Amino acid sequence: MNTFKKLLFVISVLLCFSFMLESCTSPAKRGKHFAENENEIFQDFQKEIEKLIDSYASDFRPENYSLRQEAKDEWLSRHADIVRLLTENIENNQSEIKAYVSDLSNDEQVEFMKTYRQTLNTEQNNKLWQQLKDTTIPPEVLHSISLIKPQKPNETQMAKDLEKMSLNDVEGGYYYETNQTIQISDYNINNLKITDIATNTSTEYTVKASMSLLGKVNKERRIDIICTIRYLLPEYDDWSIDFIKTETLTPVSADAYSGCVKLIISGGWLMQYLYVKNVCSKPLEVFVRYYEYKKWHKKVVVAKPQEDTFVSYNEPDEYKIDYVLPL
Repeated sequence: MNTFKKLLFVISVLLCFSFMLESCTSPAKRGKHFAENENEIFQDFQKEIEKLIDSYASDFRPENYSLRQEAKDEWLSRHADIVRLLTENIENNQSEIKAYVSDLSNDEQVEFMKTYRQTLNTEQNNKLWQQLKDTTIPPEVLHSISLIKPQKPNETQMAKDLEKMSLNDVEGGYYYETNQTIQISDYNINNLKITDIATNTSTEYTVKASMSLLGKVNKERRIDIICTIRYLLPEYDDWSIDFIKTETLTPVSADAYSGCVKLIISGGWLMQYLYVKNVCSKPLEVFVRYYEYKKWHKKVVVAKPQEDTFVSYNEPDEYKIDYVLPL
């Protein structure tokens, strides 16, 4: 082969290689490459979730958990790790796309995006993305979690659970007529004792308990409670309080404030009203009992310092202060 023919051969090879290189790195080819990469990321992570479900069920040992929530938290953590890694991979792919497109002309960008969008499985990927972000625990995993048998709540656990609850007074109680509730979170629970067990099955645990509620803000504030507490064990959850019923609610008067308040009758010649007079410098919660219309009434009144606080529109036949608590 003479020199000229050799030169033509080299030029032909270079032109062919240049054409191949250009076709491989053309905006259309790169658009297809990035879209296929993104599709593959979603498919791979769908497989990872499926593998997680299979491995979780096969490796699950219920004796390793004392609470079902522990197993749920573990599942959600492992699921979140997969979703986090998926998010990082998608963001990396999008960053590469952004960097690549920034160097293209307008026409090349149009060419790139056209092929990218045509190749991308947008609907399927969006569906997969929503499935992967869904934190609903799959039935296979829930079945495994249901094999955990949590212990019934003891007195310590009951005290913790009750912190989130509120108490209604018994019918005819001081708080009853005004429909006031006691937020247990405002108190420290002291000396909770289970005094009787009414129901004790695999899914229901009902007990009668006594306790004292001590004010968090004012330590002198105390209310003694006897109540019925019913726990239920759902199929996939832990023991939780279904309801709490107050049996007795007894304020314990703070002796230091007993001389601060008294009941007075005041008004005009036509109407006489019942008031609580607070002669001290602190607001007080006063538990009043009075008889009118052939019936005893109980009421809680917040008596402001150095003021008369209204109790009843009528002059009762009898009336007395039962308890005084600081606020």
